[in-house]
Formats: sequence, C-alpha cells, structure tokens
Amino acid sequence: MIPLLLGGQGESIANLQSSQTMQSPDAVSRTSNVDRYLRAPQAAAFLGLSKATLAKFRCLGGGPVFHRAGARVILYRTADLIEWAEKSGPCRNTAQADGAF
Repeated sequence: MIPLLLGGQGESIANLQSSQTMQSPDAVSRTSNVDRYLRAPQAAAFLGLSKATLAKFRCLGGGPVFHRAGARVILYRTADLIEWAEKSGPCRNTAQADGAF
C-alpha cells in the first residue's frame, strides 16, 4: 500500500523540510514526509502549478518523476517533487528559463 499525504495541500517545501528537522530520530516513522506520495492534484498544489500544467509535463516530459498506480491514478513522491523544484531553480531572465522545465 502506498501512503498518501492527504493533509497540507499546498504545503511549501520549506515547511516540509523544517518539519522533518524538528522531529527527533525516534519520532520519525519508516515513512517520513519525503517518502510519501501525492495524487496529481495535490502534487500540482504542492508545486504551485495547475493540474493542467502538471499533466502537460507528464505528456511532453521535463516534469517531476511520477508513478502510475492503476489506469487513472498518478502519484508523485514528495522527495521527487522537491528534487525537481530545486533542480529547476530560480531564473533571473527568460533566457535562463529556456529548458528549465
């Protein structure tokens, strides 16, 4: 069974990372926040994207890694979302943004 992160829709990356560092090692379960899975609408909100933009990334490539859990269920691991967002990085102008996604 794949755990889902149902609460905190739109939770920022900084909040997710800081909540992990505040826990003691004994309090961290086998499935930490970054090992959880989000459905596509939750993942889009987490990244601040629309569902359509995330769907376009799935079709055209360049988006975060996703997993198919059945014919209609798309899941994203939060660690993959964080990695993709950090890899994309900030841009100072549109020339830097070309190919960023």
